[in-house]
Amino acid sequence: MAGAGPARPPLSPGSIFDLPVLLEALGSVGKNADHARTIQKHALKSVGQPWSTICKAQELPKAVVSVLDEEFLRLTSKVVERRESVDGTVKMLVRLQDGLEVETVVIPMAPGYSTVCVSSQVGCAMGCTFCATGMMGLKGNLTAGEIVEQIVHARDTCPERNVRNVVFMGMGEPMQNYENVLTAVRTLTDQKTFSMPASSITISTVGVVSGIRSLARDAPWVRLAFSLHSPDQNARKQIVPSANRYPLDSILDALDYYSSKSTSKVMIEFTVLKGTNDSPAVAHDVGRLLQGRNVVINLIPYNPTSVKESFQVPSPETVEGMWQILVKEYNLKTTIRHQHGVDIGGACGQLALQQEGGKVLPDVEDTLAARAPSAVPASKRNTPAGASQACVDKIDYDSRLKACMALGGLVFAALYAGYQYYVTNLLVASPAH
Repeated sequence: MAGAGPARPPLSPGSIFDLPVLLEALGSVGKNADHARTIQKHALKSVGQPWSTICKAQELPKAVVSVLDEEFLRLTSKVVERRESVDGTVKMLVRLQDGLEVETVVIPMAPGYSTVCVSSQVGCAMGCTFCATGMMGLKGNLTAGEIVEQIVHARDTCPERNVRNVVFMGMGEPMQNYENVLTAVRTLTDQKTFSMPASSITISTVGVVSGIRSLARDAPWVRLAFSLHSPDQNARKQIVPSANRYPLDSILDALDYYSSKSTSKVMIEFTVLKGTNDSPAVAHDVGRLLQGRNVVINLIPYNPTSVKESFQVPSPETVEGMWQILVKEYNLKTTIRHQHGVDIGGACGQLALQQEGGKVLPDVEDTLAARAPSAVPASKRNTPAGASQACVDKIDYDSRLKACMALGGLVFAALYAGYQYYVTNLLVASPAH
């Protein structure tokens, strides 16, 4: 399922986080997969240490040290630009070994924790008509190691934050680089390396059917997001050109298959374009299309980007009207997004385009924050600027979960304190019978 596009030269030296390459190299000196994961674990922790020091701690032979010295680096990429928003969101421009560049965003969730939004390709071939990254075209796939290195950069750049979630919502179509994305996911969730919870990974797709079905079989615990943007196949072709290759009926069948294998809700992304897909009739079509499915819908009011199409911003009243229809008439969980993150050029593709002299404007997929119409006004909300919005939605979910856990802890503490008071002051003090 590798996407078409220019072939990139093999990494030389390679990334220590490219597991298939590392396994092949260790196999040449008689070492197995367990050694590979252990080496990755120590490489993750041992910043700046030579391979000889890392291998000595594991009592590995000199032959392994020689292979690592000759063929691998801890990091084959480097951060060449770092922007930090007023709210703590950090956007990094990462230069790869061959000089190509991708973007990674580190989004604060709560004190000490973050979500990292990673890229899976350099540019994108899907050509969504409102997306800044689509302007770049596809320049190549990232290796599994280059994907994982973005998390390492996030840890090194923001050491005070523990990476809690990883979302594949940066540059590129992850399903068009499926094998490398899946290998990276397995490295991130392996107990010997990053040890991330299985449900902390989210992969976004424009609707690559084979990738959705493969994900359901290979890793149904990975969360899935799908960019819909129109409930009508012909209309969707005008917004998402890849719909010509992936018909909506086939995509929905694949989503149903994923839902049959996974317990997670599918996130449905819907960019609202004035005069194109913002009518009550379209909202009813979306409702009928998704009613009864295990989904969460995100209505995304369009925000102008540096694309050729002359789309317009819908009115808040129009978007809220769509929300009302979906929630009240079809009982579908739905959120509305609002603009954030313009202070650091937060949209995916903007920083890379800026380096190439492109015009930088806010991109809807990366500068909007979710809320329901009855929620706190946007001016009073503390939403990370510069964040991919799907990343922000993930943050909102985790924040609510942490709040519920905290409340449960307080209730337990209160009950336990009452029990202690009873034992100490009432039961013990009571006269014997």
